[in-house]
Amino acid sequence: MDQWLNRNSFILLLPILFLFSVSLQAVTCFEPSPTVQAGDDIFKHKPVKALSRIERRKLQSFFRKVTKPWRGSARRQMCVGNERHPRLLQRHATLSLTINGDYRRWLTFLAKIYNPQRRSHYSEKFSLYQIDDYLRMDSRGTDGTIEILRLTSTELLH
Repeated sequence: MDQWLNRNSFILLLPILFLFSVSLQAVTCFEPSPTVQAGDDIFKHKPVKALSRIERRKLQSFFRKVTKPWRGSARRQMCVGNERHPRLLQRHATLSLTINGDYRRWLTFLAKIYNPQRRSHYSEKFSLYQIDDYLRMDSRGTDGTIEILRLTSTELLH
């Protein structure tokens, strides 16, 4: 059964998906990344820590809650230009998103997107795996390991 995306549900998927957003937050082009804002050195390799038992449970809960078909609209925001002359471009799209998998170990996201401004259709697909106490994207090996910045049963930010 398809469900229309509501604002909150789609924002929860935002970090995972393709930088689409339906939120009305202000976007500041070329602002420092969250890593830089936190005072971390972006040029220093920082190993990803293993997921704790609590994080693994939260990840399973998140996987379980999002595993269903979604349909809705999105707004993609991109910054172009340079720091002195930034421009914010916005593109609107409609999409259908299918999320399948075993909520304990993996999910596959398949989005079918229609851009009415360009009259174009395209698809995006990626997978998330919970393997060896790490979250990985598009690879079951260590090259796909991603760092979780915030995790609740309804939000995954990486």
